[in-house]
Amino acid sequence: MLALWPEVRKVAGDSLIFEGTEGLPAQIARCLQERQLSLTLSEQFTSGLLALQLSRAGAPLLASEVVPAQEETLAQAARWAAERRINHFAGLALAVSGQENDHLNVALATPDGTFALRVNFRRHPPQPGGTPGSLRYDGVKHAASLAEWPTAGQRTWLD
Repeated sequence: MLALWPEVRKVAGDSLIFEGTEGLPAQIARCLQERQLSLTLSEQFTSGLLALQLSRAGAPLLASEVVPAQEETLAQAARWAAERRINHFAGLALAVSGQENDHLNVALATPDGTFALRVNFRRHPPQPGGTPGSLRYDGVKHAASLAEWPTAGQRTWLD
């Protein structure tokens, strides 16, 4: 597989997340370390799973918390992430809200600003052949481009 990887890259370009050679948590950890950025997490919906996976991959986590689900607007999630980044002296702060009305709020605070987006959750994907119980992450390409990370394409389904 490693010998074929250059050929795959010629065809696929930068549209892959290095499947089979590096998991997403490891890639995020590596990118954070290369840029000398630390991370603090605040999770509701994911209940600490992000912190667990990133910690196992060696990501530079300064702090992580799991908070009870509460109703909050996208602006409130963004403000919370920005405050958390400053309070923990972190390079980045990520906040993932609880599921509310078929969506999650995700906010990322960086030294250059705070970015927030709404992630829609559907029990069944709208396209034929999709996986039930999938998460549709609208905006993954936009979020990854802000961080200058390669993405898996225009729209991504996360199981």
